[in-house]
Amino acid sequence: MNTVRRRVSRIVVPVLVLAVAALTLPAAVFAQSDVAAGSAPSMRPGNIDIGLTGGIASLIYPYLEPQIAVGLVPLGAVTLSAGAVADVGYCLLCGLLRLVDNDWRLRSYYFGAYGRVLAHMTFLSDSVSALRLDPYAGLAVGPRFYFIGLEYLPSNASTTVTASTVIIAPQIGTRIFFSADSNFFAFAELRYLFEVGFQTQTVEVAGQSFTITGDYSSAGSNVGIGIGLRL
Repeated sequence: MNTVRRRVSRIVVPVLVLAVAALTLPAAVFAQSDVAAGSAPSMRPGNIDIGLTGGIASLIYPYLEPQIAVGLVPLGAVTLSAGAVADVGYCLLCGLLRLVDNDWRLRSYYFGAYGRVLAHMTFLSDSVSALRLDPYAGLAVGPRFYFIGLEYLPSNASTTVTASTVIIAPQIGTRIFFSADSNFFAFAELRYLFEVGFQTQTVEVAGQSFTITGDYSSAGSNVGIGIGLRL
């Protein structure tokens, strides 16, 4: 557990410092900006953005990420929004194992739900309104659950691995609106994902069960690309 805490300190603390700087420095520098909003696609209080991204993770996990953000309050040169992101993945290709050897069955999936706060860089979207951009930076935090199960059907032997973690994800991104009259947009997000938690492995053989528990942690970055609509 001490090893996990040291990893958290080395990885999460500097990342969070950078995230906070990304959120606060632009506001401090541009707080006196008097650029009119005009027709710029800035996030405003009361706006609701819904979006969807998806893909294939680790070459075997098709996944979907629906998300929502609600504009809250303007703070100088930025506007805060709050919302949520869900993350669901299922290993469709795991079913191919039955085609190779009908004695085995493999299942694997994960899902998570995260609260998210974003600072939309109003000063940027207002000043370059011709590009129809809504750039932002923020932080998502929430739980994720994993399941992997492997069974050998002739002997009724199996092993399962479950993991429960908490994800901390600083991120930056931008929405790109298709036209001046359109509420539809594409978006891209760069995220740093750090997760920490615990995992349990259970093995069942000949009517007996064995369980091993341990700490779990991982870190890495990914890119989300998707489409959405501003209501």
